Amino acid sequence: MRNNRSLLQLAKGRYGVLCLALLVLLSSLTLYALCGQEPEPEAIPGKVLFVGNSYTYYHELPLVVSAMARADSNDLVCDMSDAGGATLEDHLKGKKRLNTLEMIQAAKYDAVVLQDQSLRPIRNPERTVRDVGLLCESIRKAKATPYLFLTWARKGQPEKQRILTQTYMRAARKHGARVVPVGMAWQRALKERPDIPLHDEDGSHPSQLGTYLSACVFFAALTRQSPVGLPNELRARDASGRTVVQLRVSKEDAEFCQHVAEKTWKTFTSQQKRSGSDR
Repeated sequence: MRNNRSLLQLAKGRYGVLCLALLVLLSSLTLYALCGQEPEPEAIPGKVLFVGNSYTYYHELPLVVSAMARADSNDLVCDMSDAGGATLEDHLKGKKRLNTLEMIQAAKYDAVVLQDQSLRPIRNPERTVRDVGLLCESIRKAKATPYLFLTWARKGQPEKQRILTQTYMRAARKHGARVVPVGMAWQRALKERPDIPLHDEDGSHPSQLGTYLSACVFFAALTRQSPVGLPNELRARDASGRTVVQLRVSKEDAEFCQHVAEKTWKTFTSQQKRSGSDR
């Protein structure tokens, strides 16, 4: 009997050691796998809400982005919540007859794009950062991903781009939002072609070509695809169901904008990876 008990204790001891060894091995393999594997890519959004003002609705940027996606056989639905001169604070408080928070909560968007009034990130950066955070809370409660529309400097004030970029990037890092570097693409385009007419006559709003370039950057950011090869004439359906021209630029300008957007997006994402963040 004593010998049987000794054998049983020995077996239990060996079994325990074996189990412990297996646990250590499995833990090591799991850690190796997690360290060695790329994370699963985030799903491409199918429904996007653009929140902003005239910088967003000039030439109907969201519809142009949708038209680009359709041209690339990608079903991307883009809606708008906007009002002239609206700040993100106006969207939060429901001013200017805006119902942005209700739209975010009710419409089941995959992504929400935030664009503050053009001068606010320069004059009141803390308010921009604050309001981005408050809107990001609502966006995440609705299980959507927040994106920031990093806008461009006004004509004749290229030095302001640095402040715009810093404010939006700080807001993105603080609140975990993704950035669409439109202003950086404008900066690159104007450096390569100083006479390119991206601004409207008022020196602030986008021309059709400015909207086309902005849409190319959004196309790259939202679909993870290169905008090179997209058509220079984009069509959409009006309220009656007829197909109409949404926006048209020259082929030469379209190709230039496509390549600028591609280079900007690749450079931006590469820099974010090196800094340890994809935001």
